[in-house]
Parts: sequence; C-alpha cells; structure tokens
Amino acid sequence: MSRLSKMLLAICGFVFLASIYTIADDVHESRQAAKEHEQIRQRYDAHDRAQKAPNPTPSISSAPAADRPKRDEPLLLPGFSPLLEMNKEIVGWLDVPGTNIQYAAAQTTDNDYYLTHSIKKEKNENGSVFMDYRNAPDASDRHTILYGHYTKDGTIFTELKKYRDESFYRSNPVFTFNTLYEESRWEIFSVYVTDTSFYYIQTHFRSNRDFRSFAATLQEKSIFPSGVSLREDDQILTLSTCAYDFEDARLVIHARKIG
Repeated sequence: MSRLSKMLLAICGFVFLASIYTIADDVHESRQAAKEHEQIRQRYDAHDRAQKAPNPTPSISSAPAADRPKRDEPLLLPGFSPLLEMNKEIVGWLDVPGTNIQYAAAQTTDNDYYLTHSIKKEKNENGSVFMDYRNAPDASDRHTILYGHYTKDGTIFTELKKYRDESFYRSNPVFTFNTLYEESRWEIFSVYVTDTSFYYIQTHFRSNRDFRSFAATLQEKSIFPSGVSLREDDQILTLSTCAYDFEDARLVIHARKIG
C-alpha cells in the first residue's frame, strides 16, 4: 500500500470515528433531555394533583403569621413549587393537547441561552422552551412569545408541525399556558410558515391601532381560516419554532387569551 493510500485510509478512519462520536453524543443528549423532561413533568403533575386534592378536614395553618401570604399577594400555583427549587428562571408551564408538548418555560436576559441549555441549566443542544426576554414573565403584555427547537428526536416544539394539518387544528384549537400565578387558556387563530424577514415577534405597540393592525396581519397570514374573531383588548401568545421549507423558515402559531 502506497504512502498516499495509507494517508487517505487514515483520514477516512478519522472521519468515520468522528461521525460515530457525534451521533453517539447526539443520542446521549436526546436521551438525557427526554429523561429530564419526564422527571420534571412528573414533579409538576404530582405536586399539582396533591395540592388540588379535596381535603375534607381542612387544618388551621401552624405557620407563623409573618410567613403566611398576605391576602393581596398572588398565590403561587402548586405545580411550580418544586420547579422553582430547580430553576428560579421558570416562568410558566405549556401544555398543547394532541402533542407531547408539556414543558416548563424559562426566561433569562437574552434569547440565546436556552437555545443550548436544558431547563436545569445544563448544556444541551435540544435547548428548552423559553419566553422572549422582552416580555413580562407573567405574560401580561399584549404579545408574549415562546420559542423552542424543532428537534431530530421529536421533542420540544417539533410536534407543532401537526397544526399544519387543518383537521388537527380543528380538533385541538385551544392550549394552556399557566404562569406562576395564573392558569390560562389560549385559542389559536393563525398558523403559518414564514421567514425571519417578517417581524412577527414585535412585543410592544404604540397604540391600540398599531396592535389591531399587527393582529390582523397575523391572522391574514394563516394557511387556513380559523374563524376566530379578534378584539382590541386581546392578548396574544405566539409559539415559534424552526421549519425546513426553505432557508430561515419559521413555523408560527398565534393564539388569543380566552380565560
């Protein structure tokens, strides 16, 4: 075997081993993320159910008066207590029916960190669901945005693609996004694919007129009519993920708060 042949064989072997390592690393991260999400989901659900279970003999609190919440202070929804012990940047819980999307959402000072970190703040390329850093964490803005990756293993926001099927949308038009202190339901009024040149992530508006115009534009872009009537006092929640229809494509879902 010539020296050149040996060199080419060595290069091919190195590339092969590097590819195997990359694939193995991706699989490990995916499994780790799936395990973590399931643990978090179980903690959220278990604590939420336990706190909501009927208590036939309510007991008088033995906590000192100073430690009890004041009447005008908002009460933390029960499922969030164990999650905040894990990550104080958690701001909500998203549950989309008909999909595997049941995730805690976090928020930090930029829109980059949670693209590559898990909800436990560990490095993971699958990232997490996160709220736009410009938004109020209680989702009280006129327009709040949640982001998440479209992943190879079908987690995070991948199953939002189901909403490109109108029959699926008709069967699942409402999802929930609970903030730390409020349970809320959101009715989808627009689903479409766009590129990053369309500024659908505007969060604040100079006037009601600007907001109405913005909301109308979002609704007009939908790939099918929703039949939802928008109002001037609406609050909008957007779910945004990548799409692969073309370069820089985004799959976007907009919903209005209904309670």
